[in-house]
Amino acid sequence: MLVWYAGEAARIDRGEGDVRQGLALLGAHGLLRSGAAPRSTDMKQLLTLIEDVAGECLSSAFSLWSQTAVIDYWEHASSETCTEVLDGLRDGTVPGATAMAPALGQLCGLGDVPLVAHRDGHSLSVSGHVAWASHLWDGAVVVAPVRVPEEGAAERWVIAFRVGAPGVTLHPAPSLLALNGTGSSSLTLADVVVHVDRILSTDMAGFVSEVRPRLLLAQSAMCAGLARRSVNEARARTAVWDSPLRTVADARLADVAAVADGVLHRLDDWSDRSAEIEIAALMQLRLDAAAVAARATDLEVLVSGGAGFLSTSATSRRLREAAFLPIQAPTELQLLRQLSASG
Repeated sequence: MLVWYAGEAARIDRGEGDVRQGLALLGAHGLLRSGAAPRSTDMKQLLTLIEDVAGECLSSAFSLWSQTAVIDYWEHASSETCTEVLDGLRDGTVPGATAMAPALGQLCGLGDVPLVAHRDGHSLSVSGHVAWASHLWDGAVVVAPVRVPEEGAAERWVIAFRVGAPGVTLHPAPSLLALNGTGSSSLTLADVVVHVDRILSTDMAGFVSEVRPRLLLAQSAMCAGLARRSVNEARARTAVWDSPLRTVADARLADVAAVADGVLHRLDDWSDRSAEIEIAALMQLRLDAAAVAARATDLEVLVSGGAGFLSTSATSRRLREAAFLPIQAPTELQLLRQLSASG
């Protein structure tokens, strides 16, 4: 299966293909049915899979993270949500889009959620704008936070809706530095009907608190998988050098490899006991993982020379992929703010 990801990585990155076939492949092998559930004992299996896929194609690892995050949200829902949707998510036939970035931002003091929901009988009528999300294809299930003014000024819920539903407008996808095949774009909602079985939680803060540890671990696994691949590529290049520069390069390589190994060790150690780990430690892990991915991809370019600077090279693709990691929600700046505020 990893061979497929390796063969498709460049096309997916350029947007000539997309990640949906990879999702279906994972679903057909039953790999979306274990590891994502809140009470799963197989989180280690999921993290290893994300690391391995990230080493071949970060776009596909990001897609895997998004899908399993939405599965996690759905399984953690406080209401009796539709099992047919969950089956489609687990089979990889229904893309899952997480639009929870505004919730993460609000909870660290950065503005309010942009979607507003009003009661309409036994349903909600939702309007507003989703500035950024991925997996936005027709029929995708989007999970997002909403304000519900009738329930009180502080009420924030979590809902789900479908791309393509009446009132949902999908905007054209912009051209990205990397990950162009991830269905990343924006949405506008105008009086979108959300039935009661699509209300995943009436306590946004509690919901985020419950799912955030696994979210941070899975995002860290993406970073670590990319870092490990770049370290291995750099090591393979310097191994054949007959040059005095090898000593200098290998010293830097050893330093980066040690940091990457430390991140991978924490991921392995914490994978099946995320609820026991302090959230500050998980946020720091995510920061460390993204930082070492940047260092590793820089180093791969350094030892590759002109060959790595070619826009068509896998080395340059990994460098561009690493540039995405600090801005994935929660962003590096949000994490640093939260860690600073927590002392």
